[in-house]
Amino acid sequence: MCGLIRALGLAVLATLCAASSARAQDYPARPIRMILPANAGSLPDVLARTLSARLQERANWVTVINNRPGGNFIIGNAAAAQAAPDGYSILFAVSTMTQLPATQKSLPYDTMRDLAPVTRVGAAPTMIAVHPSVPARNLRDLIAWSKANPGKLNYGTGGAGSTTHLTGEFIRLESGLDWTNVPYRDSTRVMPDLLNGLILATITVPGNLLQQFNAGKLAPIAVIGSRRSLVIPDVPTTADAGFNIPIGDAWFGVMVPARVSNEIVATLHREVVAAVQSSELRQQY
Repeated sequence: MCGLIRALGLAVLATLCAASSARAQDYPARPIRMILPANAGSLPDVLARTLSARLQERANWVTVINNRPGGNFIIGNAAAAQAAPDGYSILFAVSTMTQLPATQKSLPYDTMRDLAPVTRVGAAPTMIAVHPSVPARNLRDLIAWSKANPGKLNYGTGGAGSTTHLTGEFIRLESGLDWTNVPYRDSTRVMPDLLNGLILATITVPGNLLQQFNAGKLAPIAVIGSRRSLVIPDVPTTADAGFNIPIGDAWFGVMVPARVSNEIVATLHREVVAAVQSSELRQQY
């Protein structure tokens, strides 16, 4: 009897393993939901849609972007963490998620327990830009102006505890720049308010600002870190001004619910990396 039970158990296990392998080989058999914890029209949204288009072109994968903004990316992250671990819900992650456990009292998910990495999609340096009414065109002059006009300089970010907010605080502590964070629930509102002079500065990636710089609607101050941007190589860095800012780059990646099978994670990794390395995507970002 014990031998029969053992044999039946092994048979069931083998069947389950075979079924799992078959599912992995057939993956994806239907559209994949790409959860994006940001608004439509934001930089993460543009990048996610570009990746989705490349996956369609390369592998004939259909990925549907599911914008779940709000709560400093927490709402979208939680939706991914709580999704079924079948590979049909993936997260387009942004760098802020690594700071959330330290900046939030509690989260509706555990990043290390509930989510697993697939691959990084890319990273970009961030920079300080100001409204042209601010009479400064480099970091040293901006610091001097802010100290001469205490309480006047503010900067818009995608939320309290976001990468840009923490970067702004590091800059304030390291350089003495007198500015105040204005956290936005909807990061897509930062740029219109900056262009209209409702706020005076922001921290964002250079690619977002080229048209405004060329039109004189905004002025570049400094790229954050020690590495100049390939997009605007003439703009000096915070290191050039003599300040060591430990964070600054924004990164983007793909993650899945923690219990997605290794086979599906490997398939996702292979196709996403190939899409990211495609010449078309490299030319765009």
